[in-house]
Amino acid sequence: MDHALSRKNFFAKLTGLIALAGVAPQALMKRASATSNRAAPKNQPFQIRPEPRAVARDGASL
Repeated sequence: MDHALSRKNFFAKLTGLIALAGVAPQALMKRASATSNRAAPKNQPFQIRPEPRAVARDGASL
């Protein structure tokens, strides 16, 4: 059994890891959102309430 890595094997594994890293979070989020939707009460609508302490900021103030 040859354990020497070639460039082709290296890039194939690297591409697979990148693809897995891109797909796995989406699959986990779908599962999490499906379970959280069942637990959320349906009779209370989402409301945006004004925050009196909120300050408008631009990029220069950070």
